[in-house]
Amino acid sequence: MQEEAAGVPAGEAARALGITVPAVRKRIRRGTLRAYKVEGEWRVIVHPPGQTDGGPGRPGDVTIGEAVAQAARLQHLEDEVAFLRGLVAELTRRVPELPAPFPRREGGDPSPGPSPNAGRGAPTPLQRRGWLSRLVRSRRP
Repeated sequence: MQEEAAGVPAGEAARALGITVPAVRKRIRRGTLRAYKVEGEWRVIVHPPGQTDGGPGRPGDVTIGEAVAQAARLQHLEDEVAFLRGLVAELTRRVPELPAPFPRREGGDPSPGPSPNAGRGAPTPLQRRGWLSRLVRSRRP
């Protein structure tokens, strides 16, 4: 029988799908997973990724083959995240070694130099206004 060659035990199907064995049995009962019994043990039919069994299913249900492919992709992405986290940790460790972009002022403000109003005294009312009102006022006759 061709189906027997493609069937996997319910426990293996549950691991591949990321669900419990009782959930696999419920899907078999609902008809969303195709399976058969051999000597009292459920065997779930495996399909390659992208190939469906043509039977009833619900949106979001995946075949065993798709689940295995997703698990491999997930493992690859987890490895990539671990690598990137290590890279970020190394770069974060090296940040104190970098030179400061500008000398620090008394208040701890890292600005490029002295204040633009330094040595001028208190600003006049015209200087306190925004750039747009100063522009409009200077163009009036």
